[in-house]
Amino acid sequence: MSYQRVSKPRAYIDIVQPALVNGQISAISEITGSGLVSDANTIIQLFDNKPSNTVNLGGKTASTIQYITVDFGIDENATLLGETMFVAILGHNLKNATAKFKIETDDASDFGSAQTPTMTEIVNGNIDSGFAIPDDDGWTLITYSQTSDNRYQRIVIDDSSNYAQNIQIGCILWGMVYDFPNAPDMNIK
Repeated sequence: MSYQRVSKPRAYIDIVQPALVNGQISAISEITGSGLVSDANTIIQLFDNKPSNTVNLGGKTASTIQYITVDFGIDENATLLGETMFVAILGHNLKNATAKFKIETDDASDFGSAQTPTMTEIVNGNIDSGFAIPDDDGWTLITYSQTSDNRYQRIVIDDSSNYAQNIQIGCILWGMVYDFPNAPDMNIK
């Protein structure tokens, strides 16, 4: 039974996949990977919004860091500064693979002065020493705020020692968080 006490809604808006569909981001040049997998076709599959289409990044018994970088193409004078962003990794086995991840942002593609924004766990992403460490396999959702230039952003997947299994990810959603300013009026007819 509903008590009709709805608080302020929150929307998680994926901006990568729609930008790919609309041609605002090119799969080959703006989304790249390095480390365990650098093949553009494999990396782009991570953004297909099909969590059951698991992508195997490999890595079992290795200690190679995997980078997944997105060039959001934001002009240096028009940043997302102050916006709350989110990353959701769906259909993953990061817990069993003993992997952890963090976000890095920079306005240069070489990440020479990369900054790690403070992340907040929403679901299944215990934050420890700047990394989100999933408590379980499945899916993880974290948020972070933009505090620096942010044209280039990347997910850094690292191991806790050596990966215990090959890393598998269903899909990645990456975008902005929008908090509605008011709760809905349940008396509107």
